[in-house]
Amino acid sequence: MLSVFVLTACMLMARPRLSRHSFMLSHLGTEQGLSNARVYTIVEHMDGSMWIGSKSGVDRYDGHDVRNYRFSETERYSDASGRIIKVVRGTLGSLYAYDNKGTILLYNAALDRFRPYLNLASLLGPGIILNEVYIDGNGTQWMALNRGVLRVDAGGGKRWFLRNQFVTHVAGLGHRVLIATYSGVWVTDGGPSRCVRSI
Repeated sequence: MLSVFVLTACMLMARPRLSRHSFMLSHLGTEQGLSNARVYTIVEHMDGSMWIGSKSGVDRYDGHDVRNYRFSETERYSDASGRIIKVVRGTLGSLYAYDNKGTILLYNAALDRFRPYLNLASLLGPGIILNEVYIDGNGTQWMALNRGVLRVDAGGGKRWFLRNQFVTHVAGLGHRVLIATYSGVWVTDGGPSRCVRSI
C-alpha cells in the first residue's frame, strides 16, 4: 500500500501542476448566442477568435460575444442528414465556410461578411457532396468529394485524385496529404502530378 502511495506521489510531482488558470471549461450554446447547437467545426483565427461551423451558419466567438453569419435558405442541401456547414482557415489569415452541397464562401473582414467564392455544383454538376476542404501552406485547396479529391492550386489549376471514389476526409501531414476513403487511406506528397498510394 505504501509503494502505491509513493508511486502516485512521484507521478503527481513529475507532472506540471495545473492551476485553475491553465484549463477552463465553459458551455457555449444557443442560450449564449450560437445559431445552432449542432456544431461541425471550430477553427481558431489568427486574432484569437473562434469560428464555429454549425447546421445554421457560422458563428464568431471573441471570448465575450457571439456574432452570427447565416446563409441563404435557398442554398440548403436537403437530404436525410440535412445541411452541414464547416469552416476552414486558409493562408495569410483567410477564412472559408463551406457546406456539403459544394458552396464555398470567403470571409471579407472589411465588410464583415462571407462572399461567394466557388460553387462546385455549378462547376461539376448536380449531386456532389463536399465532405471536407483542406488548404495547405501554398494555398492549394484539397476538396474531399463523393467523386474523389479535387485539387485546386493558388493559380486556379485543377487536378483530380482518386476519381470516382467517395472521399470522406483530407488532412495535411508535413508536406504530404492524407486522403481517407471508404476503401482505406491514401497518401500523396501534395504535388500536382504526384502519385497517390495506399497506406
